[in-house]
Amino acid sequence: MKYFKYTVLLFIVYQFYSCGSPTETVVERPIDKLNIPLKDIVVFTASFQDSYDKLVFMDINNTENYVFVESDSAGLMGVAAFNSAKNKLLVTGSTWIQFEVGYPFYLYDLQDDMSRLVYGRDANNDIICKPGRVPVWFNDDSGFFIYGFKDFLYFKFEDWNYYKIPPSTQNPKIIAGLKIDNTIIAVENLSYVPVKKIYKSQSDSDFRISNYSLNGELIESFSNQYIQNGKLLTISYTQKNIEWSQSAQKFVLAELEEDKYNSKISITDYTGSYYRTFTDGSSRDYFPTWGPDGEKIFFIRDIGYEISKIMMIDVNQGTVQDFLNPADLGARSLENVEY
Repeated sequence: MKYFKYTVLLFIVYQFYSCGSPTETVVERPIDKLNIPLKDIVVFTASFQDSYDKLVFMDINNTENYVFVESDSAGLMGVAAFNSAKNKLLVTGSTWIQFEVGYPFYLYDLQDDMSRLVYGRDANNDIICKPGRVPVWFNDDSGFFIYGFKDFLYFKFEDWNYYKIPPSTQNPKIIAGLKIDNTIIAVENLSYVPVKKIYKSQSDSDFRISNYSLNGELIESFSNQYIQNGKLLTISYTQKNIEWSQSAQKFVLAELEEDKYNSKISITDYTGSYYRTFTDGSSRDYFPTWGPDGEKIFFIRDIGYEISKIMMIDVNQGTVQDFLNPADLGARSLENVEY
C-alpha cells in the first residue's frame, strides 16, 4: 500500500487589540493542495503533547493517506463544517470574543488553496467577528447559518458579511441542519434562564425541535422524545452532538445515559417515530457526524483521561468499529471529526 504523509504549515494570522478595532488586519495565506479526493475526506483535530492541535485531513478509504495542517499560533480550535461540495471547510478559532458567546470562524478553501478569517464589516467599515455555535451551510453553499449571541445569523460570501435573522430570542439554540425546503431545524434548550444566564442540570434539561423559515418565522415546534428531557448531550459551542442528514432524513445524536457522563450514539427521525441506537452507553460517545450518503457515522469515543479515538458505524449493518486511534498518528487524542 502506498503511503502518503504531508505536513502543511497553515498561517492564519490576525492581529488585533479587540475584534472590531480599526487597527485590525487580516492576512490571507496560501495552503498546499491535498492528495485526497474531496468526496473521500474526513477531517478532525489531533492533540499532541508538545504542540498546538493540528487539523488532519484523511482519506476514509486509506487511513495512511493523510495531511497534517499546522498553525503558527493557537488559532485552530475545532472542526466546524464542510460545505456540500466539500471544497470549503469552516473551522472554529480559539480566541473567545469578548462580550459575545462563542468563537470566530476560519474558512479553509480547498479550491482556491487559501485560508482566511471569516469576518464582516460594520457601518464604519471596521472588521467585526460574529461568533456562534457550529454552523450549517446554505444548500447552495453561498453562505452559512449560525446561532450567535441571542440571535440567528447568516453569512453571505457574495458580499462577505453577516446578517441577522429576526426575531431575536433568548433561548440558546444549535442549528442541527436544514430541511429540504431550506428551512432551519433548530434545537432549543427550554431550561435556559435568560435573566440569570444559567442552565439547569443535564438531567433536568428539556430540548425541543423547532423549524424556522429563513426570515425567522416559526413554522412548527414540538418535542422529540429521544431528544427532550436531558437525553441530548449538552450543547457545546465547538462540538455538535446532534446533526441532521437530508439524505437519510434522520438525526444522529449523542444521547446522554442515566449516569450523566456516558453517552451513546443513536438515530431518530424528525418526529421521533423512528429510533435506533448503535452503542450501548458503556463509554462516552459523542460528536457524531454523518458519513457518505447517510450510510456511515463517525464519532468520538473517550478511552482515557483527555484521550479519545475516532469510531465508525456502518448504518446498514449496524456494526461499530475503530476508525483511528491517536497512537496511529503519534497523537495524544483525536477530536472534532467531520465528514
